Amino acid sequence: MKDKKGVLLQCPYDGGFVQPKICFSCGNPAGEKRWQVTSTNRLKNRKFMIHFPICDDCADAKNQYINIVPINIIAFFVVLLSIFSILNPSTTIPVVLFYAGGAIWIAGVLAYVFWMNRKAKIQNSEEVKTRVDDLQHAVVFEKIVLPRKQASGEVLVRFHNPKFAREFKKLNKGREI
Repeated sequence: MKDKKGVLLQCPYDGGFVQPKICFSCGNPAGEKRWQVTSTNRLKNRKFMIHFPICDDCADAKNQYINIVPINIIAFFVVLLSIFSILNPSTTIPVVLFYAGGAIWIAGVLAYVFWMNRKAKIQNSEEVKTRVDDLQHAVVFEKIVLPRKQASGEVLVRFHNPKFAREFKKLNKGREI
């Protein structure tokens, strides 16, 4: 487990954690904004959600970031299906009207995709991309044992920010592995 990047902590879990007042991604002072991290236990039958503190700069970067990949994938399939449907014209409406409607539909989809790609290129600066990538990889839950009636739970969590990991360890009686 030592070869992975970050600080691995083992902490008792009773349903919640005491959070430090710093951003879990970059270590700057955090406000009231939170980032939700979701994980599951080993059997994948229990969902586990924890809200970590986040600074205003990281929250703004996340709000500004546009993930264009799903839009491009969906648009590709919409255009592909539209082309296949144009090749099989309807018998209930005139063929010219059918082709014109199909061409307008495809042009509209392509215009939207072009506009979103341009908007993403403008908004997704290198700083925004870096912050969002750091946010998405700042914490990883390695193991989760949920508390039961007579036994407390346990969490193995990996933080990529050592400053946040130290503070988290102090506040939650954890130990570094």
